[in-house]
Amino acid sequence: MSQDNLHSFETPLLSICCLTYNHQHYIRAAIEGFISQKTNFSYEIIIHDDASTDQTVDIIKEYQKAYPRLIFPIFQSENQYSRGIKPLPNFLWPQVRGKYIALCEGDDYWTDPNKLQIQVEFLETHPEYSISYHRVKELYESTGELALEKLNLSGVEKDYTIEDLAKRNLIHTPSVVIRKNFEQFPDWFMQCPIGDYPLNMLVARHGLIRYFPLPMAVYRIHPSSTWSSLDFIPQIKKWLRVLTDLIKEFNDESRIKRILFEQLLLRYRIFYEACFKENAIDLLKEETIRLLQFSDEFIDFWFDELYLHQIRQLEQYPLGVKKSFKHLIKSIKTSFKN
Repeated sequence: MSQDNLHSFETPLLSICCLTYNHQHYIRAAIEGFISQKTNFSYEIIIHDDASTDQTVDIIKEYQKAYPRLIFPIFQSENQYSRGIKPLPNFLWPQVRGKYIALCEGDDYWTDPNKLQIQVEFLETHPEYSISYHRVKELYESTGELALEKLNLSGVEKDYTIEDLAKRNLIHTPSVVIRKNFEQFPDWFMQCPIGDYPLNMLVARHGLIRYFPLPMAVYRIHPSSTWSSLDFIPQIKKWLRVLTDLIKEFNDESRIKRILFEQLLLRYRIFYEACFKENAIDLLKEETIRLLQFSDEFIDFWFDELYLHQIRQLEQYPLGVKKSFKHLIKSIKTSFKN
């Protein structure tokens, strides 16, 4: 790993953190979006390349040579993600010098040169806020379609709280600027299968969230991306793991914990219905047992709010599936209630 010239110049107000891997077709657009920002403050660009096998490293070095006082790359000789090592907390976060952090992965890009100025200026004058973010456009690489995202539909500025964020993910990664309000990540974060949502939850614990309706970035959706390449059931399974980690983290904050439980139940409903359709009953059983083992409180939630719902939903499935699931429910119920 090399960290060329890292931190040899003045302390910036903001650090841009960019994670990239095999993004040779995208990384130029990302970096151009970074260097085109018009600000009245200094910022740095830290780019972590996770041992790309294409031309990504060469492109980063080209820009680093042109902007040595702005761009500070971290090059891995061995892919860290495949070893279960998360680059953001392990390699980028310790190097961040800025009071604020802007995130953008190497296959996304910013479209407004005033983006950072708008967001940082707001956070500087409103210390009670921990996060600012904005609407984005989604680019579907397979068709070339560019459309406004559907996570955020409001056309006016809005405020949110951590309770709102606990209900559902509101924030696309390339839109966010966060206040760096903690130094150490909890241990569970290092193994968490999703990084951006739990990071935002940890930051939102310390302040409000401001949403700007102006779309100032593009989020790419393409088959080779880490998330988009997953089938639907593995995606939902990852969300179940993330939510159980967050519930443990917020164990002493009852209001947030209950909201996270409700989101977990909602995603579990989606998960079991998807497993039925794919006839993935063994996977459903495995994940159900895991969820019921992780918390006594979740057992109560599960039986009170989900069990009857599941039985009602069985009417739409073939008789064999009904019998299999009823047997699963009965065996789990016996195990945990006796």
